[in-house]
Formats: sequence, structure tokens, C-alpha cells
Amino acid sequence: METKNMLYQNDGTGNFTAITTGQLVTDVKNSRGTTWIDFDIDGDQDLFVANEGNQTNDFYVNDGTGNFSKMNGVPPVNDNKSSMSASWGDIDNDGDFDLFIANSQYFAAQNNQLFINNGNGSFTAVTTGDIVTDGGCSYGSGFADYDNDGDVDLFVTNGYCNGTIENFLYDNDGTGNFNRNLSALADFTTPCSFGMAWGDLDDNGFQDLVISTCKNSSTSPAPNNKLFLNNGNTNHWLKIHAIGTASNRSAIGTRIYITALIGGQTITQMREISSQTGYCGQNSLVAHFGLGDATTIQNLHIEWPSGSNLYLNNLPVDTTLQITEVVNTALPSDLLSNSGGMIVYEERDSGNWMVKLTTVLAGQTAVLTVFDIAGKRFGKQCMMENLIP
Repeated sequence: METKNMLYQNDGTGNFTAITTGQLVTDVKNSRGTTWIDFDIDGDQDLFVANEGNQTNDFYVNDGTGNFSKMNGVPPVNDNKSSMSASWGDIDNDGDFDLFIANSQYFAAQNNQLFINNGNGSFTAVTTGDIVTDGGCSYGSGFADYDNDGDVDLFVTNGYCNGTIENFLYDNDGTGNFNRNLSALADFTTPCSFGMAWGDLDDNGFQDLVISTCKNSSTSPAPNNKLFLNNGNTNHWLKIHAIGTASNRSAIGTRIYITALIGGQTITQMREISSQTGYCGQNSLVAHFGLGDATTIQNLHIEWPSGSNLYLNNLPVDTTLQITEVVNTALPSDLLSNSGGMIVYEERDSGNWMVKLTTVLAGQTAVLTVFDIAGKRFGKQCMMENLIP
């Protein structure tokens, strides 16, 4: 049913005000899914809306004050499709987010779409390759570097279709070109699939896959959901659990950049922590990077939604870093500045917990007590190291 969408503005205390003006809340379409993304890397969240019913999709660009202008007549909003899902990822590692759109005409296949972000506020449609010619009644979608080779791959779920239904897995060749993988999963067939999500469920450094299933007809039995554990390979990885303080605690909207030497090339990868990564699905909030044969992280850069930045160098691989955004409201200005923070991680070989400070302690004696999430004092050996001489 065609109806208006709604937008509510949070005042920061948990109270919301309905926005009643602007095309974002006055357009009337059959909307199916939404994703927030800072596609133009200007520090604010823009909104993409997927519309079904063979209508154009909608893209609203934030001016930084919460006012939105609408894209019209250009990719990716110039085609009449039945779109269900949108997923964003930097598929070519060029520092901006590209767009995949999952389409379905409800029991009729429709080609999906891929758009390359040109970096100047415009997009170019990809017109060749498996990813845009396979058809499918597609709903869920999500990017992840499941093979840890340094580029994001794509999984797409299909449902409410005729005949044998199969989900799609596409491998990225490192330049943003995708080929369909027919062997990574034991079984790609599905009775009907809706949402999906990537996350490292067993904490082995490789992302696992969860698929939510559906009834393909009212008379179909209710199917079980599907879980595929990733067996991994010899490639390295890095995971970052970002915790906001001045920004929201889940660090939604935080962009993370890492640079490493992979296959003899210096490659910078980017992730943005998002509250939704496709239709009825959200990937883990822990940012995951595949590193191939890299043995160290040359540079790490975090841009928090608050506007603060963190820079670190020469970090270990095969590690989960817990990084907390630092504010100085409760600390003396000569003890800790706003420009840095703290990272906490467990050394994979020794089992020791490492705490690395990214700001100078100004000659002060620091006492650190570590507690677990239940408030119990942590008993493992803890070592402190100042990253800034």
C-alpha cells in the first residue's frame, strides 16, 4: 500500500519530535526498506529508501543540519523496479560506499542492481556480470569479507519465487568485479529466505552466515532458519569493537579505516558501523577486516560521529581491538586529551590482556582496574603501554 514515510528527531534525552515537512515525509510510495549511509563522506547520514511495486527508489541527501534534498532522475533512482533491500560497501577500496539493490517482483524474477560511487555525489550503474544478470526474487543482502582476502563479498537471499529457489554468494576479485560462488556453502537452495546477517559467532576471525527463512506459500511448512559456520583459511584479520561515549554507545555511524600491505600492495579498507545492512538483517556491530597475507596494520583511523578522530600505527593482526571513544569531561586536561583513546585486546599467543593508551600521561602515575561486563574485577594479567612517546 502506498503511504507516507515518517521521520522522528531525537532530542538527545530519549524524546522524539515528528518531522512533518520535506519530501522525505511527504512522498507517497510502496516503501520496503531503508538504509542510512554517509555516502558522500561529509560527516552526516543520508537516507536511501527501497520501493517495491515497480517504482523508482528514493535517495535523500542530508545537508548536515537534518534537512534533506532528493536525488531525481539519476542513478540509482532513475529505474522503475520492485526493490526490497539496499546494502552499502566499499567494493573497490577507493574510500567511498557503493550500492547494491536487491529486487523482486513477488513470484517473478527481476535482475538486481549494483552502482559504483564516483566520489563526486554521482553513481554509475554496473550493467554486466553475474551480480546484475542472475535475476532472482531477492530480499536480504549484505557485504562482508568472508574469505579475509581484503575485499568485501556479497550474499543475497531469495524467496517468494517459483521453481527451485537458490541464494546467491558473490566473490569480489579485489577490484569490485563479482563472480558467483557455487561451492562455498554445502547447500544454496532454500525453501524461501528473507533476511541474513554476517558475524563471527565462534570468534575464530572468520565471519559466519545466518539466514532467516520464510514460508513460500500459506500452505508451506514453517522452515528452520539456517546457520553456516565459516571454516576459515590462512588469511589474517582484524576486528574492532568500537564503543561510543560522546557519540552513541553502539558507535553507529562511525567510520573505520585501516591500511596494510596485502599481496604486495598497500590497501586501505573502510567500514561504517550501521544499524541495518539489508532487508530484515543487520551485520555484527564489530567491524571486521580481512587482511590476506598482511602481518601488521600500518595505520588505523577512526572517525567518530562526534567529530573526534583516533589514529594508531603498527597494530597486530588476528586480534580484536576494543576501542572506546575518549572525552575529557571527567578527567583533568593535563592527564588525557580529546585527541586519543584507549584500546584493549587479548594477545592471541600469551593470553595476556594489553591496554594501550593513545595519549601522553603527562608524567602522572596511572592506576588501571579492569572489570568484566558483570562488574567483576578481571583477574588476568594486564599490561599497559603508551603508544605516544
